[in-house]
Amino acid sequence: MKSTHVEADVTWKDIVGARHEGNKLLKTLADASWGTSGAASVQQLAAGQNGWLEVTASETTTPRMIDLSDANTNANYNTIDFALYQAAGGALLIYENGTSRGQFGTYAPGDILKIDRTGSIIRYYRNNVLIYTSPAASSSVLMADAALHAQAATIVSVRSSFSSVSSMITRRFDYDHAGRLIRTWHQLNALPEILLAYDNYNELGQLVDKK
Repeated sequence: MKSTHVEADVTWKDIVGARHEGNKLLKTLADASWGTSGAASVQQLAAGQNGWLEVTASETTTPRMIDLSDANTNANYNTIDFALYQAAGGALLIYENGTSRGQFGTYAPGDILKIDRTGSIIRYYRNNVLIYTSPAASSSVLMADAALHAQAATIVSVRSSFSSVSSMITRRFDYDHAGRLIRTWHQLNALPEILLAYDNYNELGQLVDKK
């Protein structure tokens, strides 16, 4: 089974301690600390306008944040305004201005995580389900901002309502003989496919491994 659609990808600038591959940011520094790797988008959401930012969750083994912020002060998370924190282990947290707003369930590879501004209200979504509404109002210019913690951490397929570059996203799903989803593949334009998720079942039909 395959689905294809066109989305507006962000263009990255101010890339520090990372490599840009298509619409993927990959931390290249051999350390595990905040403030050493990140990037910001060229495009901006104009002041007072409605808009959104989305990212496709990738691995669950490395910490990183994707967010909307009014400025790219540095590569650290504590200068970020509105952030979705994909923690190692699969926990999904929200940080605002360096302060945790708490954990809001978990994320899995392939999940769509979204930050939306309507009027002055910031809302956070996972797979189009509202998980948090911020008490902080927003009316300023905003840009996509990213912070990566560990080497090989990735941020994949960041797109927004205010981007001007369109890309084709193809998602392919493999199922076993029992109709269970076993592999989820992701492809950007004509780049090689990326395996986002893999599920392995034993002879009793029990899920024994999920990557």
